[in-house]
Amino acid sequence: MGRQPDLDFRNWLRAKYAQHDDRAARYWELVAIMRGQRPDSSPNREWAWIVDAMRHHLAD
Repeated sequence: MGRQPDLDFRNWLRAKYAQHDDRAARYWELVAIMRGQRPDSSPNREWAWIVDAMRHHLAD
């Protein structure tokens, strides 16, 4: 992204992830069901892992 990993960048990145709409999790569950997959095969767990890692590693 051409940005330095400084405090401004971490704040910007956290703000981007904070904009995530939680309803997207339900959307991906429904997509998985429509594909004949289990609802937990959606990317929700991966997204939650990324968000948790961001909170931990980008803390002030």
